[in-house]
Amino acid sequence: MAENVSMKIAKSKLAGYIPFIEPVVTEESSDVSTIPLNDVDVMYTVEKDYPSNEMGFLYRRIGKNKALYKVRMLSRKYSHREIESLISKAYKPAYDPEMMAKKEDACLALETSVYLGLYLDPEHPKFKQYRDVLYSAEMINEIVYFRPEIVGLVPDNIPRYNEVMATAIYKNPDAFEFLSMTKKLEPELIDALFYSRKEYDSIYQHRAIRYAKGAQITEFIKVNGLLMEELSGSLQDDNQLAYVAMMQNVRAKRYVSERIQKLVSKKGMDNLNTPIGKAQLFWIIKKPILLEKIGAIKHEFIRTLMPFAPYKHYVVQAVQSVYKKSVDWPSERPKIDKDALPNDSVAVVDDVEIKERMIEFEQDFKIYADKDMVKRIEDEAGDTQIQYLWRLADLGGIGSIFVVYFKPLGDEYQGAIVLAGDDTLSMTKYPAIYSLDGTSIWRVDDAGEFSPNVFEVERVFRAKEGSLRFVLKWRGAGGTNYYRLSQKGKDLFKEYIVN
Repeated sequence: MAENVSMKIAKSKLAGYIPFIEPVVTEESSDVSTIPLNDVDVMYTVEKDYPSNEMGFLYRRIGKNKALYKVRMLSRKYSHREIESLISKAYKPAYDPEMMAKKEDACLALETSVYLGLYLDPEHPKFKQYRDVLYSAEMINEIVYFRPEIVGLVPDNIPRYNEVMATAIYKNPDAFEFLSMTKKLEPELIDALFYSRKEYDSIYQHRAIRYAKGAQITEFIKVNGLLMEELSGSLQDDNQLAYVAMMQNVRAKRYVSERIQKLVSKKGMDNLNTPIGKAQLFWIIKKPILLEKIGAIKHEFIRTLMPFAPYKHYVVQAVQSVYKKSVDWPSERPKIDKDALPNDSVAVVDDVEIKERMIEFEQDFKIYADKDMVKRIEDEAGDTQIQYLWRLADLGGIGSIFVVYFKPLGDEYQGAIVLAGDDTLSMTKYPAIYSLDGTSIWRVDDAGEFSPNVFEVERVFRAKEGSLRFVLKWRGAGGTNYYRLSQKGKDLFKEYIVN
């Protein structure tokens, strides 16, 4: 059996980087849903069957304004001869700036016509004859240099998909961004992104570790300790990871938890990974958590005694004698103090929220690398794939609030806000259309951004009937809007809040 890409990756890590790797044929079982592709000699096919690469027809139809190419190309139809000319121009080498520009235009035209048509309908009557060439690693590697978006239109059930995508990522690491979220969580593709460039502390190393799990995180930290910056708070609290990171690069100390920094300052880094150091670190980390839990249990115990409120003087006196400290008798319901809220939030607090119970949460804004959650949301959303999944807010044991960016289909874009618990999932979708030059999709001058960079959870409440609702801030070039999203079964009901 030929040596596969994963084996070549492992060997190349010794050199500190991954070189360009041609795909190889491996023996593997074929799924019945896999699109059958023939192994083709792309160069022979293009030279023999698609010799013309004349591009005049393209410019006569869509003009020279590149900013409008995408919209104009989506609305055009091409003859077989024109498609073959585009394939020829996209595949053949370009030796000067003018030829490079035409090759890039041909790649964009193929992306928005044949590739998109085949992605929506693999048995497209006009386009299916070109599948073998268009889905070959050779062709994808020629196009991906100019259009990394092309990988998002390659179906993930073609043979040796991961190998083909790995070679594309080596050619242009930005291609990783256009994979589905499910494929972004494949270890071999994360590896391909991480090792795609030789330089230390590259942006692609930072992107890769956001999707990594378990041993792969440790492996990446061994290569670059500064990547601790990208990890969640719980992993920054991990003494083993902190030790590995600081041994690799002493500057990683600034990215570990404050508790570990104190331990290192007191005991020295050499003691961090010893049994005593681990025990000390465990106590430093767990002590406030244990005290908080004890306090919560004590508070709940007192709350159960509310029916005996007329005798609360005796109850409190008895509890104080046990705990040797004063006890505050809880009120019936926690109240929101308007004056205690941030100035920019006061305007959106109303009587509805005052009557409900506020829930504590932590802002997150990080990629949420969990295949199970991706599948749950995709199953609920229907026949569409997630391209990005971020967690906006962690509600503790109650659940999480997510921002979802689905893979665009031509000029159709869609985002969503999701509230998910262990057994519940509520969603509100935000569809949009790509128009003109694409600078305004969901909002004016948003450049098509639907991410935590523009969203923020202000407050979360539990209503009397038990459902959740929260206030969402959406920043835009034209100003900031506030919405109240209320849980209604599988839906999140949106209400616009006037400032």
